[in-house]
Amino acid sequence: LARSKPQHTPLIVSLHNFKYHEAKITGEYGEKSGQEQQYMKIEECLGAMSGDVVAVPCEWLKHELIQIGVTPSNIRVIPYGIVKTPFIEKKSHLPKSRRHQGKKIILCPARLVPVKGHRYLIEALYKLRCERDDFHCLLAGEGPELETLQSLSEKLGIASAVSFLGKRKDIPDLMNISDVIVLPSLHDTFPLVILEGQFSAKPVLAANVGGVKEIIDDGADGLLVPPADSEALAEKLRLLLDDDKTRKKLGRQAFQKAMKHWDISFHMRSIENLYQTFETQKRAVGSCKSHRKEQVLDLEILEQIGEKKRSEAEYTIAGEIPEHLKSQLKKEEHYIHVYDLSGVLLQTKAVDSKGCYEFHQLPRGRYVLKSTIEAFGNQFVSLG
Repeated sequence: LARSKPQHTPLIVSLHNFKYHEAKITGEYGEKSGQEQQYMKIEECLGAMSGDVVAVPCEWLKHELIQIGVTPSNIRVIPYGIVKTPFIEKKSHLPKSRRHQGKKIILCPARLVPVKGHRYLIEALYKLRCERDDFHCLLAGEGPELETLQSLSEKLGIASAVSFLGKRKDIPDLMNISDVIVLPSLHDTFPLVILEGQFSAKPVLAANVGGVKEIIDDGADGLLVPPADSEALAEKLRLLLDDDKTRKKLGRQAFQKAMKHWDISFHMRSIENLYQTFETQKRAVGSCKSHRKEQVLDLEILEQIGEKKRSEAEYTIAGEIPEHLKSQLKKEEHYIHVYDLSGVLLQTKAVDSKGCYEFHQLPRGRYVLKSTIEAFGNQFVSLG
């Protein structure tokens, strides 16, 4: 875009995650070849530097981008905002039978992927269940870790204290019937779910990663724990379950912070000001004539990552849907999706009339196959 757009048109880059950092946290980075590791880091840096300015939601992401070479003066920090109305309405549409009456509700709304740290929450719940039976945990989200987490909860003997709800469209209702909201992520940039929890006037217990500490003031409007620490999670959950006064105080102060900082109108105003500022600057110094820059190869990237070894990115996944599902192909066209273990969609292919599918040019690693045929489920594939 930077090469091909008209010179007088500003280019605003908006980054919402730091994939290089996440890949290192999850271990995915270590599984890549040397060329792939270099490309991952360089691509993110050049992408951030190609615009007139890069907008990020928190100081943490700004600092991380500076560490990989992005010019500090080109970065603007604009925190997210959300539409508050669904979360400040206190009426719940959930049936009473689903509210686990008599027990405090712990809600974890997050995709079921390793980077969200659910295993540490389940371990913490096990520690608590050894001493008490006054809570129930709701896990709202879907993902490739479902069976692994279900097996872990059964192995630890706490399956009756945990409900896997799958993908939900009623998160505001779930938050409003909950007593505690927890987010045990190993990596997160600026999680919207914490803003939602604060608008719901509920205490949020979160792992201190990324920009989370820019949302939660530990001990004032929420609680923070180190990542991957089930003991610390159990300790803070115990405090919130035991102390009604502290729990409600944190919720009230979280709501006050949300009203002051996280309304979507604040975010929109900042974004509009950013675009208007750079549009004015570009018009003042740029040409009114629209022209395209010469398109050239990304030599800066190619020179740094060296020669591509073709075998590293030429793995293929080929398969066929089970025989008992093929009847659905006659009713409508269906597709197979390939995801990485972070839940990022990589490729989509149509299933042919015989139920076959193929994906090409994939690097070594682990993947999840999912189909528009619901009964297909999640299929795990390892390459290399």
